[in-house]
Amino acid sequence: MWHQVQRAVVMDNQQPLKDINLISPDDWASTPEPVKHLVRVLMAEEQGAIADFSLNGQHITALRAQIQREQTLKRVFQSIRNSLDLDTIFTTATTEIAQLLAPLDCCIVHYVADQLIWHTVAAFHHRSDHPSTIDLKIPDANNLCSAQLRRRQVVKIDDTRSLYDQVNQSVAETTPGAWLLTPLVIEGRLWGCFSLLSPHPLSWSDDQVALAQAVATQLEVAIYQANLYQRLHQELDERRQVEAALRDSQSCFQAMAANLPGAIFRYILHSDGSDGVLYMSQGCHSLWEVDAEAVLDDANLLWAMVHPDDRPAMQASVLESARTLEPWRFTWRIITPSGREKWLEAAGQPTHHPNGDIVWDTLILDISDRKRAELRFQALAANTPGVIYQYVLCPDGTDAITYISPGCQEIWELTPQQIMDNVDLVWRMVSLEDLLPIRQSVLASARTLTLWTGEWKITTPSQQVRWLQATARPHPKANGDVVWDGLMLDITPQQVALEQRQQAEAALLASERRLSTLISNLPGFVYRSCNVPDYTAEFISQGSTMVTGYTPDEYLRGDVSYGQHIHPDDQQAVWDLAQSALQAHQPYECEYRIITKAGEERWVWERGQGIYADDGTLQWLEGFITDISDRKQAEAALRDSEARYRLLAENSKDLVCLHQLDGQYLYVSPSCQALLGYKYTQMWQQYPAQFIHSEDRSWVLEELQEAANGGKTVPITYRMRQKSGQYRWFETLTKPIMNGDGQIIQLQTTSRDVTERIQAQEQLQYDALHDSLTGLPNRHLLMDRLDLAIYRAQRLNCYAFAVIFLDLDRFKVINDSLGHLAGDKLLVAIARRLQAVLKEPNLVARLGGDEFVILLENIQDFLQVVQVTERLFEALRHPFSLDTRDVYTTASAGIVLASPDYREAVHLLRDADIAMYRAKTKGKACYEIFDAAMHAHAMHRLHLENDLRRAIDNQEFMLHYQPIVALDTGQLVGFEALIRWQHPHDGLKSPGEFIAIAEEIGLISAIDRWGLAAACQQLAHWQADFPQWANLKISVNLSAQDLQCPNLLAEIDQVLAQTGLRGQSLTLEITESMLIEDIETTIDLLSQMKHRGLQISIDDFGTGYSSLSYLHRLPVNSLKVDRSFVNQIQEDNKNHQIIKTIMALSRQLHLNAVAEGIETQIQVDWLRSLGYDLGQGYFFSHPLTAEAATDLLAQSLTWPMTIAR
Repeated sequence: MWHQVQRAVVMDNQQPLKDINLISPDDWASTPEPVKHLVRVLMAEEQGAIADFSLNGQHITALRAQIQREQTLKRVFQSIRNSLDLDTIFTTATTEIAQLLAPLDCCIVHYVADQLIWHTVAAFHHRSDHPSTIDLKIPDANNLCSAQLRRRQVVKIDDTRSLYDQVNQSVAETTPGAWLLTPLVIEGRLWGCFSLLSPHPLSWSDDQVALAQAVATQLEVAIYQANLYQRLHQELDERRQVEAALRDSQSCFQAMAANLPGAIFRYILHSDGSDGVLYMSQGCHSLWEVDAEAVLDDANLLWAMVHPDDRPAMQASVLESARTLEPWRFTWRIITPSGREKWLEAAGQPTHHPNGDIVWDTLILDISDRKRAELRFQALAANTPGVIYQYVLCPDGTDAITYISPGCQEIWELTPQQIMDNVDLVWRMVSLEDLLPIRQSVLASARTLTLWTGEWKITTPSQQVRWLQATARPHPKANGDVVWDGLMLDITPQQVALEQRQQAEAALLASERRLSTLISNLPGFVYRSCNVPDYTAEFISQGSTMVTGYTPDEYLRGDVSYGQHIHPDDQQAVWDLAQSALQAHQPYECEYRIITKAGEERWVWERGQGIYADDGTLQWLEGFITDISDRKQAEAALRDSEARYRLLAENSKDLVCLHQLDGQYLYVSPSCQALLGYKYTQMWQQYPAQFIHSEDRSWVLEELQEAANGGKTVPITYRMRQKSGQYRWFETLTKPIMNGDGQIIQLQTTSRDVTERIQAQEQLQYDALHDSLTGLPNRHLLMDRLDLAIYRAQRLNCYAFAVIFLDLDRFKVINDSLGHLAGDKLLVAIARRLQAVLKEPNLVARLGGDEFVILLENIQDFLQVVQVTERLFEALRHPFSLDTRDVYTTASAGIVLASPDYREAVHLLRDADIAMYRAKTKGKACYEIFDAAMHAHAMHRLHLENDLRRAIDNQEFMLHYQPIVALDTGQLVGFEALIRWQHPHDGLKSPGEFIAIAEEIGLISAIDRWGLAAACQQLAHWQADFPQWANLKISVNLSAQDLQCPNLLAEIDQVLAQTGLRGQSLTLEITESMLIEDIETTIDLLSQMKHRGLQISIDDFGTGYSSLSYLHRLPVNSLKVDRSFVNQIQEDNKNHQIIKTIMALSRQLHLNAVAEGIETQIQVDWLRSLGYDLGQGYFFSHPLTAEAATDLLAQSLTWPMTIAR
């Protein structure tokens, strides 16, 4: 019936049917119009079943009651629409609707979004004893009804006993029964809800829902109108206040402008290039000698007075200010109508109007007197040597140079304006050693107000070094400033000359000291004598006492003459040699004997030369004399020794040689022909390298060199080439030959042919290390090689080896049946086949009996060992021909892979033997790997790969979400999606346990595609459930394989389309090392992502390959600092500097900086102080499940941010 009445009202304009027979004509005329409409509707709906329709008195009564309710609703709707007071609207609506729909109660609840609560603002309850619900506050969090209303859905609760969330259960305790909650949406935002409440359980009908929605629609219109009215009323009040303040401001401005020096005016430049003056104060006449009214009529009056030389610059400055909207400042000259020249200064602020006009509010002052004074002062400063300046020091420590003459450009290479704008430019040029003393002296002058003087050194931008000297007198200001007026001079030329003189004096003094020390330490003495007949000594060094026994003083006093000491037999020869050289102006050298003060005869060596005047006259004789007696004795001894040596050498069967220190043969004994086939003359003056075997040459020469350097005499054995080309082994003993001073001057070698001995030793060594039957290495050699392999494996990360223990399966049967001779032949044949399979440096050895051991070196993995083992098995599978029979045999193998646990070779053989016996238990031609750890690992990896493939098919992965927080506000801005594997048997696995393997076997892209879709789907649900989190973002990691996938962009587009997410909501994290593999392709791919609105972040920044050279080209949004830098951040720690540098780099490139791995408040404080935008880590939250993250969003949690530093 209710639905039919609605239809009747809707179709009020429908014409009555002509064949209505349900009501008599008399009754039809008196029937109320709404009933007529209902009848029309009912008849129209019946479509032919009209004959069965009858309308009795009961129907008429029901229709009249319904019409009365419709009229009541219409009155209520009209009343609330006509009211602009919210309280009146709410009271009227709840009271009237509740009375109309009795026994239903009615209330209106407002949603306070910033407080996340529901607040009851109006209610009507039929029961007088019903608890008041006005001002009732209902939490929004964990409220299922609230979540439905925020999705703009009508909430129907037929029985409040079915509620299961605690919030609504609590409300139902005071308001049990049934609820019908209809959302109220104002201007696109949820305002609250209109609620109908039944005291008893009730199944809400479609008609009741439609009525509630109709009431809600009227309430939305009324609330909107009331809110609009309140805003308009408030804006009207504010406008009245502004207009009143504007009138007061204009009155004050006019009064102030009349009393200001100069003039205030408003100048306009139209978009078409024309200009004008909108306002001019009365000061106009005192500046330009024209009235303000005349300027308002014609702005060209002002332009005409501008000095012709200043007009172009002034016009350009106005246009530049109009272009940049920077404040306009200018100084110029004018010529007034009376012919006076004035200097004016102006400052104005431009304003850009919507129509393109630019308006300046400007103050203009007459600065003619100041300008003339400045010009006079500048002329004075230009003619003053040095630089005139004014320096100001403020109480807070800041300083400035307020004036400096143009001469500063020659000193600092800066203009006066540059220095006055930034005094630090001058301070930075002061040398470090002078900076602190200069500043301290300035502070002392400021305290005592005494004259300040100083000298210091600067380095100019062109790297010129200058010395400056300054004098300045301080005087205080009332505000606490201290001002110095001073003169500064460039004293660089004087200072350079002073330094050069000081350096020359110091160098001369040092030279004299070095010369004195050198002369004192010489093994002899230096002299200087006058050119007089007896060559009187002028200078003799202290060494004379050791050589002659006479002191320098005895010579200088003339007590004795040096010429008297020369042996009588040598005097004439020495005199003749010296005179001949002096006459030829040449130096001379000679050796002779002297008689010392003690009467001893000694040999000396002298070198002398003359010092001549410009005319060639000999003036001085100077030279050096040293004692060579020891050398003379050694030479005599050497001559005797050589005679004896030659006698012995020429009669020896050994090869006896004498060498220079570089190895050259000085003497070769005649036995060289019998030993090597060379004559003496064929080896004399040759070098040993020409005769030594190439494999021995380098180390033999090194041994000879060591003997020459330090007298080493250890015998060495090496090969020398005979003239026939054959090589013989020689054992050589080297003996150094020294002079009287103990210096090695020659080498003597004695070499003996030991070829037969060496050959015998080699055969013995071979026999000791090889099997006599097969010729294979035996146990001794094998153990040596195994020890060496263990040693290499412990020291080289890239080196690995394996041991294979082979045992023939049927050898005993063959040996017993065919005899030991046949068995030996079989072992030899097997040895040859095993050797044919293996290559150097691999080794096959026979331990004894039918046991062989193979050492495989430089292996890559255990699969390589298995392949070699199978090749060995294949080589043994073919028959062996023994005499007239074909014999078949196989072998079992035990394999040991090298590991750090092995320290001794015997342990390797033991484990290989055990593994071989295990293989025999499996049957013939089988092998077993002993290394249980490696075997277990390989099997575990195989199982893990299979489980990963199954996990993708069964969707065993899940995502955890770690919050990303704004460090300045503590607000949640997004989550990073982190993959987890819920293994059916092993439980939850972290990414570190399977991601690397997934990348290796090519499964990572499938996992990443699932993670991307799941993360986007979850974010879409959150944004729908929580409208206040509409800007929430999600970060997803991509692998290198993802970037190489040609369908990556298409897959991302599909996910965004399916979930309805905007690209701005998704951040793709890419590691630093992935970017430079193919930089141009990567840049193109990232650019396409950026075009879609996707956010790009470089993950683990600072740990991968350096991409700084490409970073400025990469279309990325943020840099994510690796947790390893954040974990140990301290001010004095290098990690702090790295993080600080990354922050500076981010700012320079306009990128966001994100820090991960934050765990402490101290780290938060440091990162905030450095300016980092975002952060994540255990300090804020561990990674959360989707349910826990949903609860976090429902709470709208904000983390408190504090700065401890």
